[in-house]
Amino acid sequence: MWLYWMGEIILKGGDISYFARQRLEVNEARLERQNVSPSEPLGGEEGIKEEDKAYEKENWENLVFRYEEPNPMVRWDSPLFTVVWEDEKVPGDAIWDAIIGDDSEGKRKIVKPNAATVAKVHSSEGFLYELDKTTQVVLNRILEWSKDHPGEGGGEVSIGENSKGEELVVELPGNPVGLPTLQRLRRQFISLQRTNAVSVERIKETFVRYLNDSFEA
Repeated sequence: MWLYWMGEIILKGGDISYFARQRLEVNEARLERQNVSPSEPLGGEEGIKEEDKAYEKENWENLVFRYEEPNPMVRWDSPLFTVVWEDEKVPGDAIWDAIIGDDSEGKRKIVKPNAATVAKVHSSEGFLYELDKTTQVVLNRILEWSKDHPGEGGGEVSIGENSKGEELVVELPGNPVGLPTLQRLRRQFISLQRTNAVSVERIKETFVRYLNDSFEA
């Protein structure tokens, strides 16, 4: 759903519509008031309410440059509600019905669960325990390497082998990685596994790959 505020319209070819030009004039007037010397009454940002503050000229031009007019004919811009700059009210009831539905007529919308909102049931017992234990073992290996190589970065830490007998190696970044960063990455990985879990046998391999990808980013 889109709420199309016509005060921000920029027409094709770079021409500013009447409503957008009006909005531009309002913004320029606010800029002038905002740039008044603070020594004068109500001058400077201190004397301006938050809702009356202006866009900086550069920010305004960026908004104009990035603007894409919504099209009600395409799915991702529909339903589209148009609100003219002078309108004192928005079509609140219509927006509510589009999002929630009309409960009085039994048309309240039902939100269907999808892969992003439904947590997977872990196939093996003790999965979370194994997830916690295995990821902590990997972190301990990295911390042990860091103790033996204080202040160094860019090393390779062997984490053992995967289920196929292949060696797993964590490639550390050029800058030393501290415990807070490792703990944060571990928490993120565990959160991902709660909804998109791998098998117990692949936890270590997947976590090592996750760390390597994070360090390269």
